[in-house]
Amino acid sequence: MKSKKSHKSNNKHQPYASSSKRAPTQPEQDIFSVIASSSAIPRPDHRPYLDIPKNTKVPYRDVCEKVARNLHPDVKPRNDWDLLQLASIPLPVKPEEVYVALDKLFDATMMGQTHAEMIQGATYMLGLMVEPTGIKPCPGDQDKSIQIRPIPDSKYSIRLFPGSFTDAEYCMDFVDSETGESVNTPFECELHAGPGETDTPWMNFPHSMRIKSIEVARGRKFKDILPGEEKYILRDGQQCVLIRPGKPKIRFTVPIRKRPRSEPVKEEGTIYLDFPKMIELGP
Repeated sequence: MKSKKSHKSNNKHQPYASSSKRAPTQPEQDIFSVIASSSAIPRPDHRPYLDIPKNTKVPYRDVCEKVARNLHPDVKPRNDWDLLQLASIPLPVKPEEVYVALDKLFDATMMGQTHAEMIQGATYMLGLMVEPTGIKPCPGDQDKSIQIRPIPDSKYSIRLFPGSFTDAEYCMDFVDSETGESVNTPFECELHAGPGETDTPWMNFPHSMRIKSIEVARGRKFKDILPGEEKYILRDGQQCVLIRPGKPKIRFTVPIRKRPRSEPVKEEGTIYLDFPKMIELGP
């Protein structure tokens, strides 16, 4: 049986020369979850940090445009589908190779859709409002939801920074105490979530459970994680323990974020019962 060759465009900078029949070779990647839920956005060669608002919803298009510009400053998206890919999956560094890779990926992920449907789907996704998790703050960022504590007998610190407020996701990484630059896990250790006193008992674990960085949890080998990219996804109010061989354990509680509350508007014709919002147990 002869294998079918994909049609190649005469102009490599023109989007997707389409043929009437396509045989999909792999499923389309869930690019929305990569950035919007638990993103793993690399910063090759420590490119500039992304200035994206924290603890709030932002247009997904704004996030993708900043990420794509950060990762591929010399590549211009030809349409919305390009923009999604440039912001969320590993691609070649050279601009001329990026377009070739995008064309091949487009052909492989059409899954019976037309060119217009693919672009329309990307445009719809870019129009959503999202709460990114995992986008690292700049060194020296004074946002009060960013908290840094030095690790005793070490030149590194633990940094907690906000992720999705709605999903109560908080992020953790290690930073150089002197420069504030993020680093991958700098020494042998394990991070665990465990039982303890907390204001969020639903986040309490009866037994210790190890937490791996989002990159390692997704199957990436530690040596393949770009410098400063590694991060851990925690939850508001979670009890955590950092275990280092031959050294004392380090315990900490993830902060709980609260937004200022406005007086709720009561609906006319509705009866409201005054159950307490919180009950303190004990004598």
